[in-house]
Amino acid sequence: MKGTLGDLRGDILKVQKVLEGDLFSITPEERKSLISDSQSLIKKIDTIEEGFLTIGLLGGTGVGKSTLMNALAGKEIASASHLRPYTDDILIYRHIDAPVPSSLPISEIPWREFTHEEASIKGILLCDLPDFDSLVGAHRERVIQFLEYLDLLIWITSPEKYGDGRFYEFLRLVPRSKENFYFVLNKTDLLFEGKSGNEGLAEVATITGYFRQYLKDEGLIAPPLYVISSREVEEAKNLAHWNQFPNLRQEIFRQRNFKEIKEIKGANLESDYELLLSSLNTELSYLETIKSALKEILAIDEKVIKDGYRNLEKAIDIHFERNPDDFTRGMLEDLSSLVGPSYGFAAFMKEWQRFAGKDRTQEDSKKTSEKITALFERHQFWQEDIIFEHLLRRGFSSTVVDHLKNIIDTSSLRSDYHESFEGLLEDPPARFSLFSKYSFKSVQYGIYLILFFVVIFSLAGEGAWRNLLDAPGLKSILNFFLKIVSTLFSPTGIAALGSYLLLNIFAGYRFYRSFVRRFEKESRKSQELAKKAITLVWKRRLNLIEEARKEYDKKITSRIASISGLKRGNGTSSD
Repeated sequence: MKGTLGDLRGDILKVQKVLEGDLFSITPEERKSLISDSQSLIKKIDTIEEGFLTIGLLGGTGVGKSTLMNALAGKEIASASHLRPYTDDILIYRHIDAPVPSSLPISEIPWREFTHEEASIKGILLCDLPDFDSLVGAHRERVIQFLEYLDLLIWITSPEKYGDGRFYEFLRLVPRSKENFYFVLNKTDLLFEGKSGNEGLAEVATITGYFRQYLKDEGLIAPPLYVISSREVEEAKNLAHWNQFPNLRQEIFRQRNFKEIKEIKGANLESDYELLLSSLNTELSYLETIKSALKEILAIDEKVIKDGYRNLEKAIDIHFERNPDDFTRGMLEDLSSLVGPSYGFAAFMKEWQRFAGKDRTQEDSKKTSEKITALFERHQFWQEDIIFEHLLRRGFSSTVVDHLKNIIDTSSLRSDYHESFEGLLEDPPARFSLFSKYSFKSVQYGIYLILFFVVIFSLAGEGAWRNLLDAPGLKSILNFFLKIVSTLFSPTGIAALGSYLLLNIFAGYRFYRSFVRRFEKESRKSQELAKKAITLVWKRRLNLIEEARKEYDKKITSRIASISGLKRGNGTSSD
């Protein structure tokens, strides 16, 4: 056995840790079954100290297995009732003071028990198994399961049936170490009937040669093979010189020290462990395929992302050319830089747009952000389509590609895109500077004030304001305002007020137009900054996706290393 039982126990615990982690090619039901198998293995290790050897006799119909069992039992453990009353039962022969090992799953399969008092074979349990070629359905599966708990297996056949394919098919199904297999060619005396001794021996040599070759084809190199006739033993005849039954009986019933028993059991446990590991080979192969696919993805990511940047920038330019107001139209809603008639013009235009259905509402803003989000998603899906199409062309299965699609699915980022773009739309990166805003308001106030004083002085007349300037005082001020009031309701005053109104309208219109031109100029700046900001958002998202792929690759690499490290190293038990 490789290493000690303690080493094997530690390795099984490592397998359990792997089984408790993420698995991709193993279903939950399979995982549960493998964990159960690993726990059963640990139980076998923990009960190995019981020191019993369980030996099973297995053969097909008509190979003389019952006769061999009688011959092996002999007078020490013979019982008239041991003959098979039920073909599907397992018959267990044990010493009366030796309990059935707790590891045997006798509650899961029909069995019958026979006891004896032969002290020399107290540590051996003989298990007479049903004919394997008579078992069907659930009985067959339960017997195979029971074989997992046997330490040594004696395979019995005959000259008529050693070439039966079912024998070798069943041999491949048994999850035991082939180091603990014995093979018996029974009923060999039939080869000597009607022949000379030399002819019979030649026939035996031919058949055993074929038999050994068949076993070699199954991976059994020079296994123990005994040529016997159990009928000679049963009939109490003198055994022929070629009959190896005494050697077989001595080998089966010989006293073994505890270390040798542990070696036998350990070899079987090693075989069970390798069988457990073989269940993870599919997972390992799948993980290696996933890692290879991720390597392909990471190799083409850089080129695809660069192409995506260029195409995306072009698409954003085209989008803003076709929809110039999509991003910056909201700036027109900020009228705080306008005063007086210019503010009135802007408010009037805003109401007119609302009346005409051209006003930008909050819903319009959301629709615009959704359009930009959709634009990014199309480019994102385009990039992923290129990547996954590349994997399919490289020969990766659709199952692997679909798995990677689910793993690196970026649809969850849609809300991130939408929120980022909506935030940019609601709070444009470019607005009028405070200095520009207040200087523009100061000019408006100045012009409107000048127009006001012009109309006031025109209503008072030249004489009134000259008198006010030459002789300032309360009388001059009162005379000045009385002159304004008297002129205000005259044809001259009405004409002056009309002129004042027209001048204010003209000035308000000019300031409004100036405001729009400033807006258009700032819009162009804002659009450029917006495109850069939006592209930056996209790049950050792509970087996150690439980092996620790299992290997933590290995770897969770690899983591969964990499973690959479960192989047992060479060593010799020191127990």
